[in-house]
Amino acid sequence: MSTPAKILLFGEFTTINGGDALAMPLELFHGQWKKGNDSKLQRDLSQFFTFLKKLNSTFVETERLQKDLDSGWYFDSNIPEGYGVGSSGALIAATLKKYGDTAFLNALPLPELKKIVAEIEGYFHGASSGTDPLVCYLKKTILIKGRGEIITLENWKKPTTDYQLFLLDTNHPRKAEPLIQWFLKQNEKADFQQNILPQLLAVNKQAIDAFLLNDYENLWQVMSKMSQLQFDHLPGLIPDFLQEVWQQGLDSDLFKLKICGAGGGGFMIGMTRDWKALKNEVDFDVYEI
Repeated sequence: MSTPAKILLFGEFTTINGGDALAMPLELFHGQWKKGNDSKLQRDLSQFFTFLKKLNSTFVETERLQKDLDSGWYFDSNIPEGYGVGSSGALIAATLKKYGDTAFLNALPLPELKKIVAEIEGYFHGASSGTDPLVCYLKKTILIKGRGEIITLENWKKPTTDYQLFLLDTNHPRKAEPLIQWFLKQNEKADFQQNILPQLLAVNKQAIDAFLLNDYENLWQVMSKMSQLQFDHLPGLIPDFLQEVWQQGLDSDLFKLKICGAGGGGFMIGMTRDWKALKNEVDFDVYEI
């Protein structure tokens, strides 16, 4: 059973200040448990197992997991690490699907399930919102409201349009923690709180509203504002080598870029009016969302 990666389309960092977030499965990348003969394939799974055991989670069959690890099972994944698309979240979701008490887990209210997977993802990140593994586990697009409410979007379908959301591969994996710390420092500044943050929160809400209404013409205008705001006020999250192409997008009517997850590298999210022209315009690999 394959488990997808995830993408946080909107809500990076603004959730810290009560903003909404929209996340969805990313079928382009995925992983699943497989049996092999090379212990190197398991990487740090034994340490992850030890962590799970210490949590004393009765809803995970740790004995069966231990036996499978001893016999060569590993998590086979093409999800790039340090790219902001939930490589650890997919592993957690796949582990719970295979070794968890799914009847118990599926009966939990979503906020409770989110707390559980957040605690498990603490092994990888020290602290986690739980959004990544939740999306990977549910395999559904979710809207997380600022007050903590979680809404699954059962019937959302991608519209037929010339506009296209995409991922831009920076070819530079990043570590989220230093980027999060950079943002938190900005967040402590009075000018940021009074002038910049309200703009970021407003444009984030506008983007989510437009996306849910399939209003891609409006979303294009919002993405333009968001791209400029992030470029002007979140420089610590946009790597130097990407400044030129980001500015290129701001100056053109072909594409716009925004931060994906923690930013700093990995993937960036973009929107274009012409997918074919975009692929000839930028010197980065791009993938449709």
